[in-house]
Amino acid sequence: MIINNNISAVIANKHLLRTEAGIAASTEKLSSGYKINHAYQNPSGMAISNKMRAQIKALDRATDNASDGISVIQTADGALNEVTSMLQRMRELAVQAANDTNTPQDRAQIQKEEAELRDEIDRVSSSTEFNTMQLLNGDMQTKVYADNVSRLSVSDAVDPGTYSIKITNPAKKQIKNATYPSGSVDEKSAGSFSINGQTVTLTKGMTNAEAFEALKTAAELGDATAERDSSKITITSGIKTDGYDEVLGNAWGSNASITIETDPNDPSSKAAAAYFGFSDVTQTKLDAEITLNSSSTATKKFSSSATASIDGKKVTIKDNNGFEMSFVLDDAIKKDANDSPTSVEGELEIKVTDIGKMAFHV
Repeated sequence: MIINNNISAVIANKHLLRTEAGIAASTEKLSSGYKINHAYQNPSGMAISNKMRAQIKALDRATDNASDGISVIQTADGALNEVTSMLQRMRELAVQAANDTNTPQDRAQIQKEEAELRDEIDRVSSSTEFNTMQLLNGDMQTKVYADNVSRLSVSDAVDPGTYSIKITNPAKKQIKNATYPSGSVDEKSAGSFSINGQTVTLTKGMTNAEAFEALKTAAELGDATAERDSSKITITSGIKTDGYDEVLGNAWGSNASITIETDPNDPSSKAAAAYFGFSDVTQTKLDAEITLNSSSTATKKFSSSATASIDGKKVTIKDNNGFEMSFVLDDAIKKDANDSPTSVEGELEIKVTDIGKMAFHV
């Protein structure tokens, strides 16, 4: 007798395969952590699960983006903390320099430290970056371009385009001339006077070169520049450094100042000033003058309500809704009739390009 089928074995094998499939499904769920791994297990549940997984991945990416944003802010914040410390030190130096117990040489050393701190602030602003992107050098703001101006900045309310301005009268400095003495300081010329509030002391026996150096040092501390040739001394408002004091000090326009003061009760004070033979002011100080919308080729125009305020060669244009544009006129290559530098004169085009802002998607 031949047995072709073993019914009990077939049934047992069927249950074994079913059990193995169940174990495999359970193992897959345990391994993946998902209740539904295939659409046939629960089609509608699988669709909902995939939608939720997409949302979860997007939220995970948003979390990473937020972390990157925090890192950017922390990088910028660290740099700004260093800048704040340097600014506080500069303030401390300014208060220290105001003390009259300091000699001109002391103040010169204080000025050197202040200049180093200022250069370091510039370095921090130009070198602070995240993922090769500059954070503090202005690249994240609206881009503006113009020839013959510096420190050009605009508010967010300024629309992109080309604006035109004409400088009708340039800004000028104040100039005072004096005579370069031919002889040394004698007993009659010994004494003290001040230039822009800074004391110049001449003592008997000083050479004319030493006397000029004393005048030059005091002039620089008083935001002025003293230069000489073989017979003449020229004092110009503003000091020649890297351009900062040319703008922020009393160098240009109506704020320019060269003041020579003597003690009316001390004859030696007048004699010391007379040693240099100061003359009257040889150039009248003058703020720049401008007109708006001077070019027909400009793509943008200032509105009729726009107003321009000028301090020396610093120009600020304001209008409604927060519109503000400011810049500083550069010095012209040529000098005026008095051989003094003047600010640029003529047509200016200011191009504003909106490059957008850094955005973090979360």
